[in-house]
Amino acid sequence: MQHVPAPSTDPTSAAAHGGIVEKYTLRRLWAAALQRPLWLADGLQRERQDNYLLLRHIAAALLIYSHSYALAPVPAARGEADLIAGVLPGFYGGKIAVLLFFAISGFLVTNSYLRQPHVLRFVAARVLRIYPAYVVCLLLTVLATGFCFTTLTLREFFASSITWSYLFHNLGLTGLHYTLPGAYDASHYAGVANGSLWSLALEARLYLYLAVLALCGFFRMRMLAAALLLLAVIAVLVAWPQLAPDAEGKRALTTVFAFTAAAACAARWFPVSTRLLVAIVALSWLLRDTALAYGLTIACISYFTFWFAYRVPPIPLRLPGDYSYGLFLYGFPVQQALVQLDPQIGAGQLTLEALLVALLLAVLSWHAIERRALALKRARVQTMADLKAEHHGISLDGKA
Repeated sequence: MQHVPAPSTDPTSAAAHGGIVEKYTLRRLWAAALQRPLWLADGLQRERQDNYLLLRHIAAALLIYSHSYALAPVPAARGEADLIAGVLPGFYGGKIAVLLFFAISGFLVTNSYLRQPHVLRFVAARVLRIYPAYVVCLLLTVLATGFCFTTLTLREFFASSITWSYLFHNLGLTGLHYTLPGAYDASHYAGVANGSLWSLALEARLYLYLAVLALCGFFRMRMLAAALLLLAVIAVLVAWPQLAPDAEGKRALTTVFAFTAAAACAARWFPVSTRLLVAIVALSWLLRDTALAYGLTIACISYFTFWFAYRVPPIPLRLPGDYSYGLFLYGFPVQQALVQLDPQIGAGQLTLEALLVALLLAVLSWHAIERRALALKRARVQTMADLKAEHHGISLDGKA
């Protein structure tokens, strides 16, 4: 859970003068813009006083918002698109949301390994974070679809090989299957049970690649690792116009992940500056009609995550857990179910209703599954630390 700072006692604070909350926030943002660059390593020392938790929830909500235009039959038939598609050519809300997720993961997951460079522990932590909630989501999706949202009888649904292929192929996060038999025929994407899973599969593979690189000693010399990753990113961005079309967006996501992983390796020398962000945004706008525009926009999104996390003053998000993963997992199935119940639903109504229902499921997922899995991870780390301390004759005095 994100640390929430104590209320300010400053007489000019928003707590003391509720009427100037906006002015106070803008003043703090302006002050942050004038500050000298902050190094990423300094941000990492803030003991979770950052905005990553908020940014993950924003990305999850943005994904649901964008999918509403694709899934609802009426907006899809009219060719309507979300607001971001009209502002950023070549992008839309869902693509931005997934890019944000991968930028955050690349940085935080790589930093997690660098803090505790133990490959097996790293892999176990990733498995415990991804799989328990994911497996439950798969099971619930199949059961809910079979009982409520298919044109087949219950017996026909569970006798179909498509049903079991969906379940068992997706458990391995490889060769994903997206459809269930006779399901969601009212949707613009008929049959598709959860179209968001492709990005989760890619993210899991990138975690595996990180583990393989770590096993090969790639991260022992952090600056060399950062330089190699950054050179690879630059090479891909420069060559982007000559490469095959990135129809599924996997190359863009991998590039973003590699860039923020490089930043984690070079955190002591990586600046987070408002001026630098503005410069990158300005350069992207000036070159918006060139072949470099797409790559520069990706770089902007990646750098924005650092700026928002560490440059924007911490924004308290008073939640008892991290519900972003649950929102990601359940958003698409919930939207399909809502469209099936009301085929004439609009994008705005679908977004609102899906957010509410998916949030409820995400809360249940966090408190019943994800938090317990993370507790197992922490218990395992503490046990290993205790064993190591005992081996050297050291008492940890109850500390992990």
